[in-house]
Amino acid sequence: MKKASFVLLAFVSFSAFAQIKVSDAWVRSTTPAQGATGGFMTIKADQKVKVVGAESAVAGIVELHQMSMNSAGVMSMREVDALEIAAGEALELKPGGYHLMLMDLKKKPLATGDTLPVVLKFQTADGKLHTQNVSMEVRAITAPAKPSDHHNHHHHH
Repeated sequence: MKKASFVLLAFVSFSAFAQIKVSDAWVRSTTPAQGATGGFMTIKADQKVKVVGAESAVAGIVELHQMSMNSAGVMSMREVDALEIAAGEALELKPGGYHLMLMDLKKKPLATGDTLPVVLKFQTADGKLHTQNVSMEVRAITAPAKPSDHHNHHHHH
């Protein structure tokens, strides 16, 4: 009987973690000379987790970055170690804010319509590490930071 309850417990623990949903994952297309691009998506978790990193077969380096405006009106970008997602909340990685920075691109250029494989790394509140594969769509270099307003209304409750 003990063995069965252990198996059930492991299953419950895994399925509880599996409630991370990644949506609208995309990167900007690049020119042949460009060695880096930004990655954007919405990540929702029903328990507290941290995004602690990412990797991709098409980029030598993938980092979590934050864009911010300083008091002089100058945009700056810096690497961050982790991004926390509160239970039931959504974290939006978007142009001008938190995003993935894919550098040392092995495939150039990234053409509109291609997809890139990315592995996101998460840490749960108990310290366990988990990964999730995400397929990111390559969009035009001029893609807007947000989809048009009429497309987005159902996200604002």
